[in-house]
Amino acid sequence: MEILGLLASTVGGLLVGYFVGYAVKKAVKFLMALVGLYILSLFALAYYGIVIFNVDRIWELSSMLVEKLTSSFRAPGLDLAELSSIGPYVLPAISFLIGLIYGLKAG
Repeated sequence: MEILGLLASTVGGLLVGYFVGYAVKKAVKFLMALVGLYILSLFALAYYGIVIFNVDRIWELSSMLVEKLTSSFRAPGLDLAELSSIGPYVLPAISFLIGLIYGLKAG
């Protein structure tokens, strides 16, 4: 009976991963289309002089953002005691990731 449960959780993880990957890719495509339309509208407004971009300020803000993100980044510690408690979930998680990759490719 243990094999049947392991097989069910593995196949379930694979299917859920596939559907999640497919949905995520479709949502990302839609959002990227919206972002592209927004950027095109900003360029059109800038072309007609309605919007003016302060490029120096944009570079200043982006460099501040990059500096803040890199200074606050730190790698989390790895605790082997916590890692051993996730043993039963490794195979379903791997099958979920495989399904996610196939779902992202299919979407």
